[in-house]
Amino acid sequence: MMRLLYLLNISNPGRLSADSGFTVAELLLPALADRGVEITFAAPARVTDERVFFERTTPPVTKYRTRFGPELDKLVAMVRRARPDVLVVNHTETAPAVRAALLEAGSDAVVAGYCHYLPFSVTDHGVEAVHADAARTSFPNNTFDIVTARMRNRYH
Repeated sequence: MMRLLYLLNISNPGRLSADSGFTVAELLLPALADRGVEITFAAPARVTDERVFFERTTPPVTKYRTRFGPELDKLVAMVRRARPDVLVVNHTETAPAVRAALLEAGSDAVVAGYCHYLPFSVTDHGVEAVHADAARTSFPNNTFDIVTARMRNRYH
Protein backbone atom coordinates (compact mmCIF):
# COMPACT_ATOMS: atom_id res chain seq x y z
CA MET A 1 0.00 0.00 0.00
CA MET A 2 1.29 3.44 -0.88
CA ARG A 3 1.48 6.09 1.84
CA LEU A 4 0.85 9.71 0.99
CA LEU A 5 1.47 12.71 3.22
CA TYR A 6 -0.48 15.73 2.02
CA LEU A 7 0.71 19.03 3.52
CA LEU A 8 -1.87 21.74 3.17
CA ASN A 9 -0.84 25.26 4.06
CA ILE A 10 -4.25 26.87 4.16
CA SER A 11 -4.18 30.55 3.28
CA ASN A 12 -7.86 31.10 4.14
CA PRO A 13 -8.48 29.20 7.40
CA GLY A 14 -11.59 31.24 8.14
CA ARG A 15 -13.13 30.50 4.73
CA LEU A 16 -12.23 26.97 3.64
CA SER A 17 -14.63 27.13 0.71
CA ALA A 18 -12.47 29.97 -0.67
CA ASP A 19 -9.21 28.05 -0.26
CA SER A 20 -8.23 26.38 -3.54
CA GLY A 21 -5.80 24.00 -1.82
CA PHE A 22 -8.50 22.71 0.50
CA THR A 23 -10.91 22.30 -2.42
CA VAL A 24 -8.36 20.22 -4.35
CA ALA A 25 -7.67 18.05 -1.28
CA GLU A 26 -11.39 17.53 -0.65
CA LEU A 27 -11.78 16.22 -4.21
CA LEU A 28 -8.52 14.32 -4.69
CA LEU A 29 -8.04 12.52 -1.38
CA PRO A 30 -11.26 10.45 -1.45
CA ALA A 31 -10.41 9.36 -5.02
CA LEU A 32 -6.95 8.21 -3.90
CA ALA A 33 -8.40 6.50 -0.80
CA ASP A 34 -10.78 4.62 -3.11
CA ARG A 35 -7.67 3.26 -4.82
CA GLY A 36 -6.13 2.01 -1.57
CA VAL A 37 -3.73 4.84 -0.79
CA GLU A 38 -3.08 5.39 2.92
CA ILE A 39 -3.31 9.15 3.36
CA THR A 40 -2.21 11.47 6.15
CA PHE A 41 -3.63 14.95 5.69
CA ALA A 42 -1.73 17.60 7.63
CA ALA A 43 -3.72 20.83 7.74
CA PRO A 44 -5.58 23.21 10.06
CA ALA A 45 -8.90 21.57 9.07
CA ARG A 46 -9.83 18.03 8.12
CA VAL A 47 -11.37 16.85 4.87
CA THR A 48 -14.76 15.16 5.14
CA ASP A 49 -13.58 11.66 4.12
CA GLU A 50 -13.17 9.62 7.33
CA ARG A 51 -10.62 7.28 5.67
CA VAL A 52 -8.06 10.07 5.55
CA PHE A 53 -5.85 10.26 8.65
CA PHE A 54 -5.75 13.81 9.99
CA GLU A 55 -2.88 15.63 11.66
CA ARG A 56 -3.88 19.11 12.77
CA THR A 57 -1.43 21.90 12.03
CA THR A 58 -1.59 25.50 13.21
CA PRO A 59 -2.04 28.03 10.44
CA PRO A 60 0.68 30.67 10.36
CA VAL A 61 -0.36 34.23 11.14
CA THR A 62 0.37 35.58 7.63
CA LYS A 63 0.19 34.23 4.10
CA TYR A 64 3.94 34.78 3.83
CA ARG A 65 4.71 32.56 6.82
CA THR A 66 2.41 29.97 5.29
CA ARG A 67 4.67 29.78 2.27
CA PHE A 68 8.11 30.66 3.59
CA GLY A 69 8.17 29.84 7.29
CA PRO A 70 7.97 26.06 7.72
CA GLU A 71 8.64 24.68 11.17
CA LEU A 72 11.27 22.08 10.28
CA ASP A 73 11.30 20.20 13.59
CA LYS A 74 7.55 19.63 13.38
CA LEU A 75 7.80 18.69 9.72
CA VAL A 76 10.56 16.14 10.35
CA ALA A 77 8.51 14.56 13.16
CA MET A 78 5.44 14.42 10.91
CA VAL A 79 7.42 12.71 8.13
CA ARG A 80 8.75 10.15 10.59
CA ARG A 81 5.20 9.38 11.80
CA ALA A 82 3.60 9.19 8.35
CA ARG A 83 6.49 7.41 6.56
CA PRO A 84 5.27 8.63 3.15
CA ASP A 85 6.19 7.32 -0.28
CA VAL A 86 4.93 10.59 -1.75
CA LEU A 87 4.66 13.95 -0.03
CA VAL A 88 2.38 16.53 -1.64
CA VAL A 89 2.90 20.25 -1.05
CA ASN A 90 0.23 22.67 -2.16
CA HIS A 91 2.57 25.67 -2.12
CA THR A 92 5.61 24.85 -4.20
CA GLU A 93 7.57 27.53 -2.34
CA THR A 94 7.73 25.10 0.58
CA ALA A 95 9.32 22.30 -1.46
CA PRO A 96 12.96 23.09 -0.52
CA ALA A 97 12.15 23.01 3.20
CA VAL A 98 10.11 19.83 2.72
CA ARG A 99 13.01 18.21 0.90
CA ALA A 100 15.34 19.18 3.75
CA ALA A 101 12.91 17.65 6.27
CA LEU A 102 12.75 14.44 4.23
CA LEU A 103 16.53 14.19 4.17
CA GLU A 104 16.75 14.79 7.90
CA ALA A 105 14.05 12.18 8.53
CA GLY A 106 15.88 9.65 6.31
CA SER A 107 12.95 9.44 3.87
CA ASP A 108 13.21 8.81 0.13
CA ALA A 109 9.69 10.08 -0.52
CA VAL A 110 9.00 11.90 -3.75
CA VAL A 111 7.99 15.55 -3.32
CA ALA A 112 5.06 16.49 -5.54
CA GLY A 113 3.32 19.79 -6.04
CA TYR A 114 0.49 20.99 -8.19
CA CYS A 115 -0.96 24.00 -9.88
CA HIS A 116 -4.14 25.25 -8.25
CA TYR A 117 -7.31 24.44 -10.15
CA LEU A 118 -5.60 21.80 -12.27
CA PRO A 119 -8.45 19.57 -13.44
CA PHE A 120 -8.15 15.80 -12.99
CA SER A 121 -10.33 12.77 -13.33
CA VAL A 122 -10.55 9.31 -11.82
CA THR A 123 -12.13 6.33 -13.56
CA ASP A 124 -12.88 2.76 -12.55
CA HIS A 125 -9.67 1.49 -14.15
CA GLY A 126 -7.58 1.69 -11.01
CA VAL A 127 -4.68 3.83 -9.90
CA GLU A 128 -3.43 4.38 -13.44
CA ALA A 129 -6.61 6.30 -14.18
CA VAL A 130 -5.92 9.27 -11.86
CA HIS A 131 -4.64 11.83 -14.31
CA ALA A 132 -4.89 15.40 -15.44
CA ASP A 133 -7.73 16.08 -17.80
CA ALA A 134 -5.82 16.73 -21.02
CA ALA A 135 -8.81 18.50 -22.51
CA ARG A 136 -8.51 21.23 -19.90
CA THR A 137 -4.82 21.57 -19.13
CA SER A 138 -1.40 21.66 -20.70
CA PHE A 139 0.57 20.69 -17.55
CA PRO A 140 2.08 17.25 -18.31
CA ASN A 141 4.18 16.95 -15.13
CA ASN A 142 1.61 17.30 -12.39
CA THR A 143 1.08 15.84 -8.96
CA PHE A 144 -1.38 13.22 -10.13
CA ASP A 145 1.03 11.83 -12.73
CA ILE A 146 3.83 11.75 -10.13
CA VAL A 147 1.66 10.04 -7.51
CA THR A 148 0.31 7.42 -9.89
CA ALA A 149 3.72 6.77 -11.47
CA ARG A 150 5.16 6.20 -8.00
CA MET A 151 2.28 3.86 -7.19
CA ARG A 152 2.76 1.88 -10.42
CA ASN A 153 6.52 1.59 -9.89
CA ARG A 154 6.30 0.44 -6.29
CA TYR A 155 3.13 -1.58 -6.13
CA HIS A 156 2.63 -3.25 -9.53
